[in-house]
Amino acid sequence: MDVIPIVRSLSEEVLGQKKFQEATYVAQKLLGNRAERSWAIAKVTAEFEFDQSSPLLCLRNEMQSLPMNTRICMRYLGDYINLITKDLTCELVGGKARRNSLVTNASLLLKKDVSLKNLALKLQKYAGFIYTPGKRDFGLNLSGKHRFTPSEVILVCYVTAELAREIKSISKLSRGSA
Repeated sequence: MDVIPIVRSLSEEVLGQKKFQEATYVAQKLLGNRAERSWAIAKVTAEFEFDQSSPLLCLRNEMQSLPMNTRICMRYLGDYINLITKDLTCELVGGKARRNSLVTNASLLLKKDVSLKNLALKLQKYAGFIYTPGKRDFGLNLSGKHRFTPSEVILVCYVTAELAREIKSISKLSRGSA
């Protein structure tokens, strides 16, 4: 499967062995025939709880075009985690959390509460690969930068859903964000 090491590593860490195997199976099916692709999209979509005001609604529409539009899907996944992380950070730390980036909020969580260390480190890793230059960045150095594969999108969908469940189990505010 065509997946960069950081995505594989975070997926294995967040999902556990059984869920990781499911995600890789779904990713393989995404590249199959039309019926397999439809099944894979439905399977990964079922991982999320959708809300009227959520970036996940945009994601659901874009996922219908997979294996195309991988960068757009990744953008909405990142937007969603960023949104609920801002809710969590605002609730626990206060201040200007809603104006901060995902990396900054993860760092604030790390400093604020030792019990959130594991989650904060996962969020920092997540932010490290989710925000890469887009497909239309003509100054992109092809040897050093990366564009996402359909398999990576599926794995990151599973990781995003699992991180969202973890964040929502801690934060009341994030439960209202979808």
